[in-house]
Formats: sequence, structure tokens, C-alpha cells
Amino acid sequence: MGQKRPMYPASTLAKLFNLSERRIRQLAQEGIIPKKEKGQYDVVASVQGYLKYLQEQVAGRGLTTAAIHVQRLRRIEALADEKELSVSQQLGALINVHTAVERGGRSVMATKTGLLALADRITQMLGLSLMQRHGIQGAIKKNLFAQSDYVEEDNDTRPPDE
Repeated sequence: MGQKRPMYPASTLAKLFNLSERRIRQLAQEGIIPKKEKGQYDVVASVQGYLKYLQEQVAGRGLTTAAIHVQRLRRIEALADEKELSVSQQLGALINVHTAVERGGRSVMATKTGLLALADRITQMLGLSLMQRHGIQGAIKKNLFAQSDYVEEDNDTRPPDE
């Protein structure tokens, strides 16, 4: 039969590890050192657990308690954002960006067509010459194309290559 190892209080481990008793309890709570009985610790298992923890820290694989909390918080926030988007989409509050761009493009084209047609009506109403009508249309086109170039440079909304 295996021999039962002696158990020691947190104060003994604290002295051995040069830590506070509170930190010993934290390490036990984090599962780094095993706590066998109420307030009692197996020294051999505790030393092994603490050494493994320190080795992982040195190797850069270990995470501090604060880093673990930050990771958990980020995950919770990401899940909340994902859920909020899902609910918004289900409620019809969101539309696909490519659909919005397509609808916007159609709206711009309708506006352009309407403005060019307006130039024809204005020249007819004022009795302007064909040359004056072309001048008005040219000014409108120049302005519209300048605006469309500005929008295209500012908002590249092409769908990603798949």
C-alpha cells in the first residue's frame, strides 16, 4: 500500500514558495496546486503544480488571472455583439451591405436621369437653343460625374473575391 503523504497548512506552503497565504489559496482556487483537505495541502503535489505553472509562465504559455479575465470578458462581449446582430437581422433592422449599395446606385441613376431630363424641360420652357441645352446638360453631367468619382473613391463597396 502507498504511504500517505503529510499534509501542511497554507502558511507552510506560503513560507516554502515565498508567497502570501492568500496567494496560496488563489493558486489552489485556480487549480494550480491541489487542495486535499480543508486548509491542508500535499507538499509534493503542490510543489509539482507550482513548478509546472512557473514553467508555463516562462515559456509564455501561461496566462495570468487578469489575462484570463480579460479573455473571458472579450468572449462575453463578442457573444453579446453576435447575439445583438442576430436579433437585429431577425427583426429586419439590418440589410446586406451589397443590397444597400445596389439600391443606392439605382437611386443615384434615377436622380441622374431625372436631372438630365430636367435640363431638356428647362430649355424647352425657356425657349433656349440646342447649344444652350447641351451646355446645361454638360454642366449637370460634369457635376454628377465628379460626385460619382468622389463617392467611388471614398467607399469601395465591391464584394470580396470568393
